[in-house]
Amino acid sequence: MDLNDKYASLQNQVDSLKQKNKQLELTLDQYKGLSADIPDLEKEKLQNALTESEMKFRLAFDSSAVAKSLSFASGPLFRVNPKMCEILGYSSDELIGMQAISFTHPDDLERSKDNVRDLMAGKCKNDAFTIEKRYIAKDGRVVWANTTVSMLKDENRKPLYMIVEMIDITARKKAEEMMIQSEKMMSIGSLAAGMAHEINNPLAGVIQNIQVVINRLSGDIPANEAAAQKAGTDFTAVRAFMEERKIISQLESAYSAGTRAVEIVRNMLAFSRKSTSQKLSCDPSELLEKTLELAHSDYDFKKDYDFKKIKISKRYEANIPNVLCEETKIQQVILNILKNAAQALYENPETLPECPTLVFSLASEPGYVSLSITDNGPGMDEQTKKRIFEPFFTTKPPGQGTGLGLSVSYFIVVEDHMGEMTVDSFPGKGTTFTIKLPSC
Repeated sequence: MDLNDKYASLQNQVDSLKQKNKQLELTLDQYKGLSADIPDLEKEKLQNALTESEMKFRLAFDSSAVAKSLSFASGPLFRVNPKMCEILGYSSDELIGMQAISFTHPDDLERSKDNVRDLMAGKCKNDAFTIEKRYIAKDGRVVWANTTVSMLKDENRKPLYMIVEMIDITARKKAEEMMIQSEKMMSIGSLAAGMAHEINNPLAGVIQNIQVVINRLSGDIPANEAAAQKAGTDFTAVRAFMEERKIISQLESAYSAGTRAVEIVRNMLAFSRKSTSQKLSCDPSELLEKTLELAHSDYDFKKDYDFKKIKISKRYEANIPNVLCEETKIQQVILNILKNAAQALYENPETLPECPTLVFSLASEPGYVSLSITDNGPGMDEQTKKRIFEPFFTTKPPGQGTGLGLSVSYFIVVEDHMGEMTVDSFPGKGTTFTIKLPSC
């Protein structure tokens, strides 16, 4: 091979090496580019996962049938779901920034604070606790809820956030209270009726004898004069003595007290006496109107309260079905509620509303008609509300009430009519009595 051939061969090898070098450089550049893209891909992947997780959380949080809220460890809420707003009656904007204690029932406040303190201190198992407690909704309603509070902490166990989950158990609590109330009323009613039977006969004898004594001491009859002469005096002197000593007026007071006791006994006997009268179909709106007319003309009512100064508001649903009832007995129930409402409105001049109001509501629900009477009076505390249907329980001054009106009303509705009678009240928020009667 001559020199030219060798040179040409070497040149070909050099060109081949240059080509391979270029290919290696291109491959290296590709690897460098791929290496540079790896962090961006990881970031994008992480961002997508985070977005997906947030969407899943938002969907689970906002669409949950359980009321939920998130708050900082210091207390203020920063996120609530629609169910929480629905239960408490506040908008999301109103709740955000509020402390949970601001809508906690006063009677449950200290217990709630103690539980949260234990949670913050790490004394709760699994950093959570569950209690049944009451909340005050925006409109003043008392809401019972099964509440679970969980604490989220950082890696150093420092509290960061609180998650609250609430399940509304108000209906269950009301049903339990009604069952307890019904059992208690049945027990007390049987006892009261038994006592009434024992008292009735001797009481009738006492009243009858008092009436006989009054007649014999005050009547201008020959037998009185003859008896006085036989005793060595005349009846005029006897009468003067009795007037001086006010004997007749004292006997009349005793007779009046006796007749009042008879009325109490009669009401007590109502607890054990099932109605035998026939129940008829009745228009509930007409029943309310008739009862309002009675209230305006009732002497005892007008004597104590100026019913004309109470504003009457009516909220009747359309197409309310008739109810099956004894009209006069249900009127008695409504009158008892009206008298209690009027007494609550006027009992204290300091708490008398600027415009005393009674709201009558009629609504239909499956199998029943609901009749509600709401006043804007001072309301009742929890203890009074629990005892309001008990026989002889009254908030009126001594001598102004027997404490049997609402007890008898309860039995008329629940026992005689197979209905329901409930009360909802809160101090400073007024009172609502609700009667549910079977529809027909």
